[in-house]
Amino acid sequence: MAKLTDRQIAHLIRKYLDVERLLAEHPELTQAELAAFWVRHALNDLRPSSPDRTGDLFAGEGPAPAAAAGGGKSLVARCDGASRGNPGPAAIGVVLLDPGGTPVRRLGERVGTTTNNVAEYQAVVRAAQEALRLGASRLTLLLDSELLVFQLRGVYKVKAPHLKPYHERALALLGQLERWEVRHVPREQNAAADQLANEALDSGSFAEG
Repeated sequence: MAKLTDRQIAHLIRKYLDVERLLAEHPELTQAELAAFWVRHALNDLRPSSPDRTGDLFAGEGPAPAAAAGGGKSLVARCDGASRGNPGPAAIGVVLLDPGGTPVRRLGERVGTTTNNVAEYQAVVRAAQEALRLGASRLTLLLDSELLVFQLRGVYKVKAPHLKPYHERALALLGQLERWEVRHVPREQNAAADQLANEALDSGSFAEG
């Protein structure tokens, strides 16, 4: 069976806007291939509730990044969560930056005893809350957790019951923005957020900015 091109995948996404139905009706497209497509093109989530967000895929080089589209305030959030014990004492770290890369908000917070994945989700929730509080209309999330990136994009289902409330809360907050996207970055690029989470674990919660 011939492998689908990126243009063909983009056409199917525009047609279905439903990952499960798309994969069920097109067995020639695997979940792994779809996940790789999202990574190659840094696409936003394509949920059935947000058909306008697909735009015209590949009309040019793909959707404009959140920090460059339209008017209003754009922010970038580097997020990380840390759990010592998994589950164990956990904390989050968030660095919000303006489009030029200047930090506008840094925070580290303890989030009780939980797992790494829950802490990662709580970091996304806090980033969205702070972005909205600061009046942002667009937000780019940079995470080093591939699981969260693909779950937030709708590529992976959220199967773990304990993660579903955090996933829903994150999407509800992000849905209040005009536009948002989530990208995977190497762990070393999120060192500042990781440091904030670990500092919060060591010395307590704090915020700057």
